[in-house]
Amino acid sequence: MKYPCPIINDLLPLYADGVCSEESRQAVMEHLKDCACCRKEYEKMEQYAAQNKKYDFAQAKSTAFISTDSLIKVRRELLIKRILTAAVAVLLVIGLTAGAGIFLKNNVHSVVYNPDSQNIRVVQEPDGDIIARLYGTEWESVYSRTIELEDGQNAVIFSMTSSSWDDLMIGDNTASEYLIAGNGKDVGQIEQVYFLSQPVNELSYDQLTQLFANHPEQFTLLWEKQ
Repeated sequence: MKYPCPIINDLLPLYADGVCSEESRQAVMEHLKDCACCRKEYEKMEQYAAQNKKYDFAQAKSTAFISTDSLIKVRRELLIKRILTAAVAVLLVIGLTAGAGIFLKNNVHSVVYNPDSQNIRVVQEPDGDIIARLYGTEWESVYSRTIELEDGQNAVIFSMTSSSWDDLMIGDNTASEYLIAGNGKDVGQIEQVYFLSQPVNELSYDQLTQLFANHPEQFTLLWEKQ
């Protein structure tokens, strides 16, 4: 592709300084082979470089001459702009990451029991304590209430909440524990422990007992006294 003289004249200072792209260098070289006018301008630049004198393009009625000092200044400004752009990009990434972390940490939801992975398990330790273990995340809050069943037995109903952040960051084999009974809490009167996937604290005692009587399928039996 042949380029007009004004474009070549704009490229000549960069070509002479050796800072233009390879494509531009090839275009200038091809043009200088056939254009005596532009070749003459380039020779004037070479003379300037040899004499270390400033060349006045305006006086030669050509395009403005960019001195070596000006090129250095332009490069410096471009470098500063690139650094500032990169810094802004990094700050934006950090801000978005922090914002996402805060959103996920504040996004608290009810834990749902998964029968396949058994993500919630209740065990009685050798010392008598009844412990609930939540796997794959960490509980944010636990709500429990002891109710009396129709057969006269006492059962603990509990629910848990966790955050989306903990769901993502904690491995499946990592467990967080909650003491259901023991260490000052009466263990002897508890015959069963059930898990409910909706918040227990949002139900009154009567609502909870009625829900258990009418919809027992919503409650998961996780521990029973032997």
